[in-house]
Amino acid sequence: MLLTNDENQNAVSVQTEKREVFLSERDDVIMVPVLNQRVSAGPGQEYIEAYSSGVTVPVVERIIRPYPKESIRIVEVRGDSMTGVNIFDGDYVIFSQGEVRLDGIYVLAIGDEMYVKRLEFDPFEKKITIISENQNYKDKVVSADSDLIRIEGKVIGWIHKHPY
Repeated sequence: MLLTNDENQNAVSVQTEKREVFLSERDDVIMVPVLNQRVSAGPGQEYIEAYSSGVTVPVVERIIRPYPKESIRIVEVRGDSMTGVNIFDGDYVIFSQGEVRLDGIYVLAIGDEMYVKRLEFDPFEKKITIISENQNYKDKVVSADSDLIRIEGKVIGWIHKHPY
């Protein structure tokens, strides 16, 4: 999700993976907790017992539908493996904790490290393909039955900070 301010329309534009949404002062917002956990778009971030950092960020309610408001969390991203979808080092991903359905971008744990990656599910072979959106990183295939992988939730958008 890319937030930009359009002074002429007095609105904010939100970019998601599929579309751009213009926000106005009439939109309802919810305050979403930012977790103290960082997730890696690269070599991995150590898993810690995640809890709210005490910081909340306003998110437009219609962006998170149909996910339950109480399941929405935000975590900071470290690394460059998701630059192909414009998720950069220092950005924040918004995810629905506990939501696992269909292919998409997810927050997940592999062993003791936390990541944000694209996942493709193959129910016939019972495998999950873990994809980085950066050609410098190779895809990984794991068994869907593996105890090594734990999917924390589905990413529904991201807040992008311009690096310039």
